[in-house]
Amino acid sequence: MKKGKKLIAIIVSALMIVTLAIGLAACNKTNPNPTQKNVTVGMFWYKEDDLYLTSVRNQVEQTVFKGTNFIVKEFYANNDGATLKQLVTQNIADLDILVVNPVDGTDDTTLNAIVKVASDACKPIIFFNKEVSNDVLAQYAFAYYVGTVSKQSGVTEGTIMANYLIGSDKKLTNAVKYASTDVYNGNSGGLYTTAWGTTNASGVDMTSLKVIYYAMLRGQEGHADSDARTYWSVMQANSMLIPYGYILRPSPLMAQTTNLTLTDNPVGSLGLPLVTQEEKDIFAKFVGANDSWDGTTANNNFNSAFSTALGTPATLTSKLGVIFSNNDGMALAVVNGALKDAGYNKATTDTAYDAAKVIPIVGVDGDSANLQLIKDGSQIGTVLQSSKAYAQLFLYFCYIYSGDSASALALKSSSDFVVDGYTDNPSIKKLYFNYGVAV
Repeated sequence: MKKGKKLIAIIVSALMIVTLAIGLAACNKTNPNPTQKNVTVGMFWYKEDDLYLTSVRNQVEQTVFKGTNFIVKEFYANNDGATLKQLVTQNIADLDILVVNPVDGTDDTTLNAIVKVASDACKPIIFFNKEVSNDVLAQYAFAYYVGTVSKQSGVTEGTIMANYLIGSDKKLTNAVKYASTDVYNGNSGGLYTTAWGTTNASGVDMTSLKVIYYAMLRGQEGHADSDARTYWSVMQANSMLIPYGYILRPSPLMAQTTNLTLTDNPVGSLGLPLVTQEEKDIFAKFVGANDSWDGTTANNNFNSAFSTALGTPATLTSKLGVIFSNNDGMALAVVNGALKDAGYNKATTDTAYDAAKVIPIVGVDGDSANLQLIKDGSQIGTVLQSSKAYAQLFLYFCYIYSGDSASALALKSSSDFVVDGYTDNPSIKKLYFNYGVAV
């Protein structure tokens, strides 16, 4: 397995600089100069023990904000929206800028209340990590969101998995290894019948696709990142695998739910729709349990579904071939928990390592512990989002807010992120950054 990683570029809207400078003046708030007065930044975390956000917090505390004139005060909401709102309300008077990690990005009622607190106090607020709606940000000119494009992370997950199964030599050694004996008949199953016909443009017989079963460590039910990664990881992988005669299908042992919203038809590498409405309806029922982004919960859910199958490795591929994990925390817990307890995914240097007992698993975040798993051969890859770049972006925002353009420009030239004029919606000021890959 090749080891390596590619740093990501964070894309920030230049419009933010202008709107902050003009808008705060309209708020009748004088920007403090950090060379004369310390600016107090309130950082609100949805909970204290999230694996990836701990790495972001460590960068804030130990590296990026260290030695600056900013005072950072941190608050933890214990995964409770009401607590988050209360903390913001109680502390707003002592803060100059708010950096808020929502408990639930879909809870517009709570988020609107938090935005109102910031607006009434004329304090800029930047939400991060869990995407909030455009309607929430529209309530206040100086409310922003910084985060990732949900679809992109799912597409990257799927690409990592498909590349692993296909192989750089395109001999499909891993696809053969992890495929079940089942054949997926596209015609009888309703899949691709109108879009593809019996044979696709690459000459692959659509009536005899070889099935690779997957498990999905989903994340938080209803979360934009969770749903998009769940959907696009599989669809992207299938768009790459189908021309080779393979298709990913949900494991029959995987927990079912009907609460995934599929909004559009992905298009495969041949330019044809990948799914019919029937397939979307089927897929929506097999997306994995609500793991709440929590490693312990994900491991318990996975173990409950697959412990018996793990005990019969000779026939495991008839039930499970690969695993998608929508964050690295869940992947870490399942690898070090259910998998290793059953003798799977041991480090290649472990005397108990067995090449026949490795289940490919891909994650998202680029947590240091998972990068070690990749190095050890226990995880095939992860979608990187740099915690240092995230923290640097917070600092950049604080420099802009405080009117210290010289420090902002210096940070821009020396940081891990790239400041650009791109934004999906300039009037709303949603700011996205790109992912990298570690395999």
